[in-house]
Amino acid sequence: MSQDLGKSKGYIQSITCGRSLPSMSEFLKICDYFGITPKEFFDEEFQI
Repeated sequence: MSQDLGKSKGYIQSITCGRSLPSMSEFLKICDYFGITPKEFFDEEFQI
C-alpha cells in the first residue's frame, strides 16, 4: 500500500504504530485507496 501511494515501505507501518500521522491530503489518498469516504473511515460500524 505504501508503494501504491508513492511512499517508502515503512510509511503505513509508521502510521499504524502511532509514530506519525498522515497529512490531510495523504489521509484522503488512503481513503481513496480503500474506496471509502473519510466519514466511513471513522465509522466504527463500517467494515472494509
